[in-house]
Amino acid sequence: MPDAEKRNLITLVLPACCFAPIHWYLLFYRRANTIIDTYENYRKQTFRNRFEICSSQGRQTISIPVAGQSGVKTPLKDIRLSEGNWRKIHFASIRSAYGKSAFFIHIEEELQRLFDDRSVHFLIDFNEQAFRLMAPFITQLPAHWTESRRYVEKKQVITDGRDWWEPAQQWPALPSYPQVFSDRHPFLNNLSILDVIMNLGPETSRYLDTASSHFVDP
Repeated sequence: MPDAEKRNLITLVLPACCFAPIHWYLLFYRRANTIIDTYENYRKQTFRNRFEICSSQGRQTISIPVAGQSGVKTPLKDIRLSEGNWRKIHFASIRSAYGKSAFFIHIEEELQRLFDDRSVHFLIDFNEQAFRLMAPFITQLPAHWTESRRYVEKKQVITDGRDWWEPAQQWPALPSYPQVFSDRHPFLNNLSILDVIMNLGPETSRYLDTASSHFVDP
């Protein structure tokens, strides 16, 4: 059996990231069996509630504020979004970064609707809706992810991808593609999937195919 086919039979467990990094999508894209662990304890300062975009100043981190847990370990599925003006501010940051990109107009309305929707109270729901917004641009990607029904124990996991999503994690260089502001700074590796979609639109799947052929799991 070819290595790719063997890999597709292996269950991969990933966290529910927010507008996840490109490497998260490469892992998801390459596996037929992927579970999103929504029962894991929430981890601060990871891509579970942040994502990175390409701004005029270079790499910009956008953090989704969540209600404090007062030091109590809390399952990701129970993490609530904070109140405040962050929705308007974050959408404005995305529009400032990508407003002149080729495909911003094709996702602008739905993206703004997501950030404006105050009926979304939990981080997990916000992240899944963000995932669903990306799905139409990526063929073979399901519109919904498969969630765990309880915490996935490490002894049950063949490939555990929950520990890889801190900003300090080192990832292999991705093939470059045209980025907004490429005249001001060099190619920025492993930004949010938003960056690929804003710049490549329907060519996103082809890009992931190319990147996947050079990609090795951590």
